[in-house]
Amino acid sequence: TVLMKPCIIVESRDTLNSIALKFDTTPNELVQLNKLFSRAVVPGQVLLYCPFQPKPF
Repeated sequence: TVLMKPCIIVESRDTLNSIALKFDTTPNELVQLNKLFSRAVVPGQVLLYCPFQPKPF
């Protein structure tokens, strides 16, 4: 069985912050999940995100 991880393709006006807001996560979570070395993203870049994160109580 192959499991597909949810991903998005960065568009020209996207920033890590705008992507995080769009997917109800944080920029730091995106950095960690994608093993990024900086917060810079470029159009066409593929980023993984976790759509079902448990919220802390």
